[in-house]
Amino acid sequence: MTLAIQPETAVTRMTEKGQVTIPKAARLAAGLRPGAMVHVQTRPNGEVVLRAQTASEVEAAAITRFHAVLDEIAANPPLEMDMSTDEYLALIREPLEPFERDPEFRPSF
Repeated sequence: MTLAIQPETAVTRMTEKGQVTIPKAARLAAGLRPGAMVHVQTRPNGEVVLRAQTASEVEAAAITRFHAVLDEIAANPPLEMDMSTDEYLALIREPLEPFERDPEFRPSF
């Protein structure tokens, strides 16, 4: 015997920040738990469908974002790459004290 799940309807109010509380029955039916990633799909007729995002979808989205960042870095390198590692480290570090610049530096007292 197959039980049919009766669709439930609820009304909730959107906050000024665009936040909406999903009723408990809807959260349970969709398998949504605190901290879950929620897949939001909009349809041409104005309907919005929410469902729990699967772990593989979350992983695929993270990989896609990571590749987009790598592509952006490759297209727009943040630095001129014609410097040595030492030159780069010198560029990003605080100015060195005299004793840090010269290993043979001896303070005069």
